[in-house]
Amino acid sequence: MQKQTYLDALAVLRKKESLYSQPSRYHDFGYIHARYVELAHGLPIFLPWHREFLRQFEEEMQLINPNISVPYWDWGFNADKPLSNTDMFSSGPQSFGTRGYANPPCVVDGFCGNWTDRDNQCLTRAYNPIGLAFTDDVDLAPAVFAAPDFNSVSATIESAHNQVHDYIGGSNYPNRSGDMFPVDRSTNDPIFFLHHANVDRLWWSWQQNKPVEGKKYSTHASINDVLPGLTYKNQKVDVKSTLESSRGGQWCIVYAPHTK
Repeated sequence: MQKQTYLDALAVLRKKESLYSQPSRYHDFGYIHARYVELAHGLPIFLPWHREFLRQFEEEMQLINPNISVPYWDWGFNADKPLSNTDMFSSGPQSFGTRGYANPPCVVDGFCGNWTDRDNQCLTRAYNPIGLAFTDDVDLAPAVFAAPDFNSVSATIESAHNQVHDYIGGSNYPNRSGDMFPVDRSTNDPIFFLHHANVDRLWWSWQQNKPVEGKKYSTHASINDVLPGLTYKNQKVDVKSTLESSRGGQWCIVYAPHTK
């Protein structure tokens, strides 16, 4: 029921009018992510920026249905065989579909089959099903919790995050890879939001485990830095506002334990 509610809201969001002259309100998020891609990746701001980006996406979904929360995909749970997760990867109407086999590798099954991107090209996925694997939770969780400070945990999480983008997108085709591979196209794939919810969950879990360090930021940047391209109620959003996730209201961020 919760899953179908989420998918229904996605469908509505893809029909809602854009604020940025894009095909829909859903595509607005792809536009913002692509426009600020170089300012939000490979830098200390990576985790705070994507937390706020994800929160604003969830809030937009809640305008459609207030009971919605963006689910996370714990890709480290079955990291050695991610395609066995048929809730994610199958051709059924409640699944995110599989991959394309043409060139370009258009996704034609699942609830997002035959979706088009901001540039009216098809949604693509080109992962190699042979040997597809991610960083296992058995290895990733200890590395995250052992991280002594923000710089360390951010580097650990972003590295694992990159692997998922690269492998799910795939670069098997000479003319066009899967959308998750090039970062400026990655939000075209609805898996992006579940992936980044898990990225934020990992950071949140580290913050819960290290409550003092969890409120600190990078020694190479300032907590007063503004998140580029992200405003809330016409106000700029700074890093500091994202560091405490339990202040209530729109800043109440809680992740439930993973279940099969």
